[in-house]
Amino acid sequence: MGEHWKTIDEDAGLWLATYPFNKTKINTVAVRIQDGGLMILSPGLEVSDASFAELDAIGPVTALVSPGPFHHLGLPGWKARYPDARLFATTGGLARIPGQHKGLDLGLESIDALQALLPDSVYAVEMPDQKHNDLFVAVTHAGQTTWFTNEVLANMAELPPNPLFALLFKWTKSAPGLRVNTFVMKLIGAKKPATKAFFDDQLAARAPSRLLPCHGDVVDDANLPALLRAEFDRAF
Repeated sequence: MGEHWKTIDEDAGLWLATYPFNKTKINTVAVRIQDGGLMILSPGLEVSDASFAELDAIGPVTALVSPGPFHHLGLPGWKARYPDARLFATTGGLARIPGQHKGLDLGLESIDALQALLPDSVYAVEMPDQKHNDLFVAVTHAGQTTWFTNEVLANMAELPPNPLFALLFKWTKSAPGLRVNTFVMKLIGAKKPATKAFFDDQLAARAPSRLLPCHGDVVDDANLPALLRAEFDRAF
């Protein structure tokens, strides 16, 4: 994992670091929550002591969150580092993740249980009508909203390095760039009408000026709502 945490918005309480997985980089996001604690979205792999120390200087880690059933590999290492932190997962994650770490009791809790730790500025919800639920998070501060998305919405600068996946992503127009990942939507059992309706509702309720995707580069653009509407119209 990168030695340095990047400050996305200190006033809003947002930081980001990356970790390697299958020759790609995935983002881990830290969000300030109740009592000054940090919620870690998609806890990463291969975290150095220097990276942990840098995070500790930002604040205490109190919540570790898997944003989907396939983002779990980093949980044991982070739990070992922060034994008092509570672990949370989506509905699909609660069903799948324990079987991936047999013999290790992670003490996973639901996203409903997570709500009590979130300030009014942080909105977190499971996306509907998906076999393997994605977590959506929106953080609003000083009139600006930042979205965190997991599998469905990404901003990958390049196609995946695996030739087969590169071809599938290219055929489905799931990358590169700011894209709805229609290929991965099939893998997680996400229905297009429900997904579009969900994003339409989020644009109406909490239109973002920043996107922190789990997969890909940060998008920081005042025109982001229009960019997202255009992409949703194309993909759905």
